[in-house]
Amino acid sequence: MVYGGGTIHYRRRDAVTGWGNDVTLTTSAGGHSSVTLVDRGDVLVTWPEYDHNRLVEREVIDGNAGDALAVFDGGEGGLAGARLGIDLNVLAASAGPFRVAFTTSTGANPPFTVWLGSIARARSTSP
Repeated sequence: MVYGGGTIHYRRRDAVTGWGNDVTLTTSAGGHSSVTLVDRGDVLVTWPEYDHNRLVEREVIDGNAGDALAVFDGGEGGLAGARLGIDLNVLAASAGPFRVAFTTSTGANPPFTVWLGSIARARSTSP
């Protein structure tokens, strides 16, 4: 994954076949981006968009990116940003009941609010 100037690119590397195609995930990222392994070779990429006051994620399956999905709204206080040291952190790999979990912060001035959020795995409805 490469970040620069608001653009995030993702390329999967396989030990047998080498590098996959370059996929542009966004051109409006505003800070630290994170990758969560959700399945063998499939990932969720999460990043802050400070201009839109939200955290966004996209799933990449077999080198194809799904739609961008807002997973957290910074509210009236706004995302606090990297200046606090809690820009965005996520699980390295999906685990237990969680598909992804994240930590971020909101507020323009102290006291800041630290948020812990998660997205649960889909539950099976089969018996």
